[in-house]
Amino acid sequence: MIVAEVRGIGTKSTGVTLTNSLGVDICESVSIPKYGQLLCLTKENLAFDTVDSLKLKVAANLIDCGVTGACDYQTSSAANMPLVSSVSKLDALTLQFVGTGFQLLPDFAPRVRYLGIEASEVTIGLDTTVTATFPNGVPLSNITQKALLYYVQDSTGVQHYA
Repeated sequence: MIVAEVRGIGTKSTGVTLTNSLGVDICESVSIPKYGQLLCLTKENLAFDTVDSLKLKVAANLIDCGVTGACDYQTSSAANMPLVSSVSKLDALTLQFVGTGFQLLPDFAPRVRYLGIEASEVTIGLDTTVTATFPNGVPLSNITQKALLYYVQDSTGVQHYA
């Protein structure tokens, strides 16, 4: 997973991705959970030169992240990061995440956002479950959108997404 801070993109932006220095798309999927933030789930077994040579692709335009400062990014390895395998609605107020490694980031606080609404309480039950409570009810929608589990280090503001 690569989290990139990109000026000028919003939640409705389309045609945005990250590429290697040759312009080859490195993202299996891309989401923009909030203004200026791009989440790139990298393709499996991907070999690219260095993370310093990533480029931001917007439509047909390639922008070198390292040279222009158009995007700042941080990488993380799936081997040492939480991994979500499923999300389910337990009741009208609660979402549950099932996966592995939810306790791998002890210096980070877990958070959940769904349809732009933050859960008021997020609890790690075991290393394999996280429960998120929405006091006004789990947001309803007729569109398909993933609930986001992420971790924030309060002292630095650094975020890692599961």
